[in-house]
Amino acid sequence: MTESICEENSVISVGKFMRLRLNVLLNNSLIFQSQSFRIRNACFEVYKEKGCGFTEPVYQECLETEMSLQDLPYDAQRHIPLVYKGKKLRTTFVPDLICFDKIIVELKAVSKLSDEHRSQVINYR
Repeated sequence: MTESICEENSVISVGKFMRLRLNVLLNNSLIFQSQSFRIRNACFEVYKEKGCGFTEPVYQECLETEMSLQDLPYDAQRHIPLVYKGKKLRTTFVPDLICFDKIIVELKAVSKLSDEHRSQVINYR
């Protein structure tokens, strides 16, 4: 099991089964440190139990279960309204998880993140 944190784009890699991005970096310093640590801990617990090879919905359900067991506050699949030129759009952004009402967790069951994956989370800002 490997953990790597890239400060440039705040990607946290947990093994090869799941990658998540935490929008928690400010001036190259990790903000929400204790909350981020708790999220990573929950991810590692899922990895230890399930390993790799499953699809995102399986990991999402496992992570939601683990977060509940650890009393970690989260909201799954929350619809975030979008506005274009002052007009509310019918389409919404739907991140996998929002933890502590301020940290977006986007699950990816891939061996490597692409620029498309990174841009998906950047748009949630």
